[in-house]
Amino acid sequence: MIPRHGAIAALQKFLSKHADNRRIHGMTIDTITRLARLVLDTNC
Repeated sequence: MIPRHGAIAALQKFLSKHADNRRIHGMTIDTITRLARLVLDTNC
């Protein structure tokens, strides 16, 4: 299992590489990262 911090860092790197104008389908990278943290906090 990937540690929480490592998972968030990997997600941010992926999103930064593939996002146009720091957005994916209208959502900012920051919003997606916050939602991922919420999911990880809720499930762990």
